[in-house]
Amino acid sequence: MRDDLALTIGARRPFHGAARAFRALEIATGLAETPHESISLVPISLAGYPRPEQQTDVVARGRRYRLDFFWRDAGVVG
Repeated sequence: MRDDLALTIGARRPFHGAARAFRALEIATGLAETPHESISLVPISLAGYPRPEQQTDVVARGRRYRLDFFWRDAGVVG
């Protein structure tokens, strides 16, 4: 689907917002389970942070948690 969107955007260029549309495709992962997660990916990307793992299940203190964002190497969750 991402490739189809990129082809459609490319075929209709130039138009106002084309660069933003391509940037949105670069940021989007398709893994967000809520709109807020999708929105959160924008400042994460623009700030230059590494792309987090999304929807990762972990067990801590005997309980299972589902993390929206996980930077495993840094030990940071969001």
